[in-house]
Amino acid sequence: MGEITEEARALDVFPAVDVERTKELYEQSDASCAGLQRSHVPRQISGGAPTLGRHTVSLSDVHRTYVQAPIYRDNSRRALLWNNFTSLVTQVRRITPAASVYIGGSFVSWKRKPDDIDCVFVLDKAFTRAITNEKHVRLLRSLGRGKNGSLFKYGIDSYTLDWEAIPITQPENNLHHRYLIHRGYWDDWLQRNSVKNEDPHPVHALPGHGYLEVMLDGYAVSL
Repeated sequence: MGEITEEARALDVFPAVDVERTKELYEQSDASCAGLQRSHVPRQISGGAPTLGRHTVSLSDVHRTYVQAPIYRDNSRRALLWNNFTSLVTQVRRITPAASVYIGGSFVSWKRKPDDIDCVFVLDKAFTRAITNEKHVRLLRSLGRGKNGSLFKYGIDSYTLDWEAIPITQPENNLHHRYLIHRGYWDDWLQRNSVKNEDPHPVHALPGHGYLEVMLDGYAVSL
């Protein structure tokens, strides 16, 4: 993981850690979880991958389980990845409300030194489509490019999912259909085991673990 480049500084993605802002971020995440049917991610004695399915948690849950737990104590790699991730979350929320972020991959596993944090930001399309500030547009574009984006060198393998408040389950048009496909794609992808340098095989389609939905600003609709 290299030094922070001028490109990243220009996007204001990784400023110095701000304790008060981080505290505020955690408090908002906890508040968004209040009243929801929350899952319990593996605690300090385990720390392994979640069971199959999508598990609703808060930022403080993830920090406690996958950064502060005794098994990961004094693990500079995880601490660095988490600091980069929370800095990114702070910057995204300055631009647009973020309902939640899915986290999967090696960070939510036994792996002591994960390669990166695999994440999908769930953003309200009603807000993102109204953004015109060039710097903000560039950040959101990079946020959705995964390993091809400028954030990957800092251990953030990120993508975006434009959430829409569609009150019916049957798509009425191509846009609705595309949204449902994307939502299902990420649910499938985040539960698969990583396969490298192997020929495709039907067994690779089987779900191997769950993933986390970390609540940020929460979901909301205009009435």
